[in-house]
Amino acid sequence: MRSVLGPASAGCAAAGLVTLVTGCFLPWLRSGNVLRDSYESAGLLRHFEVFNSAPITFLMNVWFVIPPACAACVALYALGLRRAAAVLVLISTLFAGTPSAIATVQGSSDASLIGLASVGPATTFVGSVVAFLGAIGVLTAQRLRRKALGGPTEKAGVDR
Repeated sequence: MRSVLGPASAGCAAAGLVTLVTGCFLPWLRSGNVLRDSYESAGLLRHFEVFNSAPITFLMNVWFVIPPACAACVALYALGLRRAAAVLVLISTLFAGTPSAIATVQGSSDASLIGLASVGPATTFVGSVVAFLGAIGVLTAQRLRRKALGGPTEKAGVDR
């Protein structure tokens, strides 16, 4: 009997990635009556040189790669390369989920004119969590399948 854990987990991860990318284009920053998505917000942070450290600059550059990386993950799932896709999902969700979680927690009150909008970061965070759990499910299903087929489940050369 074939397990549905792998395909179901892959579908869960793909749905999470779609939600994650959608959240990136929802409002992240509020300035008066103007709402800006995460990419416009990152552009403003770059323009005004709010962060001058190399690690923060690197992370801001990585942010612009998240949608293409998520598209690559979905393509890898569609091609049947579930393990490779799952690893890329784990990396992508860590880079997207961490700042979105911070922005969700640090969200400002509605009374302020300038601050973080909560809908974009919250949507991105939820998508990251769903995609992350889906990727873990894919990797677990691959391991269970190898174990059921009698293949190696541990690294070669390690005796237990």
